[in-house]
Amino acid sequence: MDAARIKYYGKSYNRALARLVAEVIRQRSEAAPPAKLMEAALGKIFDVQYSYDFSLPRKVKISQAGESQKVDFIRALTELGLISEKSKDTALVRLNRSFEAAKNELREKIDQGDLPEKEFIDLFYGGSVNGIQGALDRVIGYPAVEGFGASSDAANIPDTAIRKFILGTFTEEILRKLLIRKIVKHSDYLVFKINDEGWKKLKQAGIEIRYGGWPVPRSRKEYEAIAVVLEGVDDAGQLRHVHNGIAYSGTCRSYDYNEVHMYNLSLKRPSSREFYKELAGFSEAGKRVAFVLGVLAHEVTHMYIKYSRLSLKHDILIDYDKKVKLERIDTPYVTRYVGWHEDVYKSSDEGTLEEDFCEAVHAYVINPAYLEREFPARYAFIKEHLPFIKAGSAVELVNELKITG
Repeated sequence: MDAARIKYYGKSYNRALARLVAEVIRQRSEAAPPAKLMEAALGKIFDVQYSYDFSLPRKVKISQAGESQKVDFIRALTELGLISEKSKDTALVRLNRSFEAAKNELREKIDQGDLPEKEFIDLFYGGSVNGIQGALDRVIGYPAVEGFGASSDAANIPDTAIRKFILGTFTEEILRKLLIRKIVKHSDYLVFKINDEGWKKLKQAGIEIRYGGWPVPRSRKEYEAIAVVLEGVDDAGQLRHVHNGIAYSGTCRSYDYNEVHMYNLSLKRPSSREFYKELAGFSEAGKRVAFVLGVLAHEVTHMYIKYSRLSLKHDILIDYDKKVKLERIDTPYVTRYVGWHEDVYKSSDEGTLEEDFCEAVHAYVINPAYLEREFPARYAFIKEHLPFIKAGSAVELVNELKITG
């Protein structure tokens, strides 16, 4: 056992294993059989928690330990060559085989380098899932979706329906390329687009900043208190809600996976997008559900733009700009939201163009007939360059859910 391997055990699994391995190596000699050395090391490190051969009179046996502890233990035994014949068919060894089989399944089903295995191991040892199968299901069953079913402002869309929309709108191939791992709905409000002057105002007003340096108010009252300061108005009735965000997408800090986080939507209305007005027979609740789905498609498009730059080495916005430039002279924005980016948020030309592209996809999954009629160049571009997106998919799902009210 070399020093690097000992360090690996100490860092990635159980630090006690590093001490166990070091102790066994230190004591190993012809006069001391390996099994006795193991017992001595276990006695010092694990006290009464583990039993090497499952028969010693200890208070707590390895069979009663958690799955991650068992896998740690069997890895150490295997590495040290201390697996006895009678231990080979024990539940512990079978558990280790299951652990290795799970990692092999990940390699077969997800072609993303060592990312899936790393997350699988972290989930398993982190204790946030139920054993090997729980960790495997979490990684393979992505994108994981949570929080929508319990969210009143999202019209109580089941998490399963959100996942069905994503898998039905975008091909599995492109979702795996984009590494979209998690989609989460929060009840908090999102406050964004704060400039230096805005941060000074918040500090002077004594506004508490949470969640990595951004204000994420938990209630509407708390949000309005922040928004009043930022917009410089006298009361909440005068707010334009220019700092009220819907969602953001980005890379998970622990891995290179992408995630979408959606926040409180109670201040947003589908009517801010013209293409919702033509949805015949849709209730307001149905439009709210469609709006949630359209925003998700918008966020996935942001991820694809990033993917085109980093992986395809060609910014798709360059092609988009060329194809729709003439159309944008007459109709510069697909929605008023894009106009806000330029007029209110003072976004760069590239940033505004990116929002226009994402909003075009939003319209494409909600009302493709409207997009084709009003913005034919944008419609044609999506159809040609993003064939992995299904037109009208959001409306199909809303009709399937039979939402009323």
